[in-house]
Amino acid sequence: MPRKASSAAGGSLGPTGQLLLTALALAGLAAGFEIQAFFSLPSSWENLLAPSGALTILAWMILLAAGLAALTVGLFFPMRLAALAAPLPLRTWTRLLAQAALLLSVVWFYLYSPWQAAWPGPWTQLVFSACLAQLITLCGATRREMSFGAREIALTLALFLYPRIVLELRALFDIPLVYRAATVGGVLVLFGLSALLLTGAGRGPRAWLLEIRGRLGWLRLALLSLSLGAPLLFRYLAGVPFYILAPNVRFFFALIGWCAAAYLLERGKTQIASIQTLAVSALALILASSLTSSLLLVVNDPFSLSWSEGNRFYDYSLVFGQGLYQHDGVIVNPYNFPGRYVLWGVLFLWPGLPIWVHRLWNIVLQTVPPLLFGAVVTRGLRDVWLRLGLMLWVAAFFIVQAPVHPPLMLLAAFLMFFLPRKSAGARIVSLLIASAYAAISRWTWIPAVAAWGVLTDLIFFYPLRNDRLMKRILPAVPLVMAGLLPGLLLAIPTTFSPSSEVPTFSQPLLWGRLLPNQTYPLGILLGTLLATGPLLTLLGWFMYSGRWRLDRVQIIAIWGALAGFYAAGLIISAKIGGGGDLHNMDLYLVTLAILLVLCVRAVAAEGKWNPAAWPFVPRAMLVILFLLPANRFSPLNPAAAQDPALLLPGKSNAEAVLTTIQEQVASASQTGEVLFMDQRQLLTFGYVRGVPFVPEYEKKYMMDQALADNSQYFQPYYRDLAGRRFSLILTEPLHLRLRVETGGVFWEENDAWVKWVSQPTLCFYEPVATYLQAGVQLLVPRQSPVGCDVYLSKESQP
Repeated sequence: MPRKASSAAGGSLGPTGQLLLTALALAGLAAGFEIQAFFSLPSSWENLLAPSGALTILAWMILLAAGLAALTVGLFFPMRLAALAAPLPLRTWTRLLAQAALLLSVVWFYLYSPWQAAWPGPWTQLVFSACLAQLITLCGATRREMSFGAREIALTLALFLYPRIVLELRALFDIPLVYRAATVGGVLVLFGLSALLLTGAGRGPRAWLLEIRGRLGWLRLALLSLSLGAPLLFRYLAGVPFYILAPNVRFFFALIGWCAAAYLLERGKTQIASIQTLAVSALALILASSLTSSLLLVVNDPFSLSWSEGNRFYDYSLVFGQGLYQHDGVIVNPYNFPGRYVLWGVLFLWPGLPIWVHRLWNIVLQTVPPLLFGAVVTRGLRDVWLRLGLMLWVAAFFIVQAPVHPPLMLLAAFLMFFLPRKSAGARIVSLLIASAYAAISRWTWIPAVAAWGVLTDLIFFYPLRNDRLMKRILPAVPLVMAGLLPGLLLAIPTTFSPSSEVPTFSQPLLWGRLLPNQTYPLGILLGTLLATGPLLTLLGWFMYSGRWRLDRVQIIAIWGALAGFYAAGLIISAKIGGGGDLHNMDLYLVTLAILLVLCVRAVAAEGKWNPAAWPFVPRAMLVILFLLPANRFSPLNPAAAQDPALLLPGKSNAEAVLTTIQEQVASASQTGEVLFMDQRQLLTFGYVRGVPFVPEYEKKYMMDQALADNSQYFQPYYRDLAGRRFSLILTEPLHLRLRVETGGVFWEENDAWVKWVSQPTLCFYEPVATYLQAGVQLLVPRQSPVGCDVYLSKESQP
């Protein structure tokens, strides 16, 4: 396996070496934080520093130091590292013994030593594995370049995953034979892999793989489908608990699928895989892993799987399913967002579909629009591999890393299909339609419609106009008007009207959410920087290196649009109820993705797309763009073994709770009204029938009013509580504890809910049943409420 001699004698690092050194430095930094955390926690030092433990950590530290030294010398002076290996004993068996000892050290350190359960986290283990891989290479070769490359990366991953897989099997299976077989089998795999990578033994299998690939015929497509579907296949073969709790086994299967897919996609006759097939396969596996993770929650559980899921199904049903409820007249949805709700509500045109179908449809809507947007925005690229890779990356960015609302993705895809067209009429009509759709979906999207119209005009058509500056810009004016006017005309009577019931402008701003906080540990500023910093760097480098040729007007428009949407996203994220993730930065994220893809299209059209010739920084940014979405599905992710699917109540428990609720509701409906403040999907999907429906006092809308401190809204509710209007209230479990002093996730929202809803409700009503796992509480009127008159006085309300 030949390599390019990047620095035979000198110490200058090539681009690949720079990337590897940066990756090693970042991994070492993460490992340093893990080691610091390790020493801050109590440990059983008597056992760890007993003779066998002390020898273990001493040997580990010696190998780590030697490996780091070999890595550093190999990166800067690869031929000198080879020269260092030459004086070692030349006998084959001596080298084999050294390799075997290094390989078996992993077994002792992580599976049998006193330190086996005490080592710091995965980043520390990954750095050690890289060091060990370099030492094994040092022992396995004498006269070739010793730089750290693809061969050593493969060995590093094997050394990293092997003990972790065995430990997972040991934890999940009570049968010793399982993990003992994995221990022995894993050692054999390590020995075989090192022989294939470090000797000439790999030439035969390589030639065989190249030969057989050309003979596969139609079977090649079938095998490719299985390879790309490896996460989904593993989930259904292993079962949900094992799939979630064994992230290292899961990652191992994904790696196998990745290598197989890259091999099967390759069309050349002389190489196993290429950079293009490896990149496309990796992105496809990221999307497959995301889809598999989402499908874990496609269940027939009748209860809400998140804080608002159940009541959102109720919202969606109001578009086409008003007949599902026993209520006279039209049930009004106070949010008035038919453009968004119709996408989910369309399934209610087919009555009787079970709840799992609607959950599956939700995943379809979260997955297909980003893929469609990626396909549309990249359609001008002629290079098939570049277009496919960029399309998959765009989809992965908006599905995995920075999810945004599906309607916005469809809106962007619709516009990017028409805006690059030469016909000014087609562009104006598309902007008119998109503006109206934005108004009935989310009014904050209206400015984006106009901005995208102007930006695409400046990028595609402005350079073609030969005239004075003002006349070249003037054709953008009708695009601005078409993008703004229809939306504003539709939104003003509903959103900006003084009589609007949606408290858009009356909720406070929590500027602390922009910085690291308990609700979102990264904070919006840092989170956005991590998600989009590489994109901004690449975009800026393309501009200022001259690869993307723009004039001053275009540059000002691009950075002005990004800055405007960034600022608007920060303000919306700071609004109470937001700031838990990046979804309120949606316009900024979509605009940035559009601009980057249009930039790549322009650069590729001029034949300037050649990452191999780029400087270090843009190459590093390109690698980071691949690694960020992949990290979510790797064992390095702290939440790799967690998933909401593990918290589901189970079929028998859910059925028991549902039966109790049905009985309580049937009995209570005989003596008064039953309020489904929460869990309204029980009515939507027919789990509870024959109950007159009370549209008022829906949980999400009550939360919005609580966040706005809208005392006028709650006065009728308190009077209804005092008058015992409801014989039964079904809600989420209520509590009286304020968290203003202790903090916590969304503590401001919690305290607003407690102040305006929980405390008054529990003053007049009391729980008769609480089901924490199902997220349900049943309340009935108190016989003798005490001190509740305070809520009936407007002057003394909370």
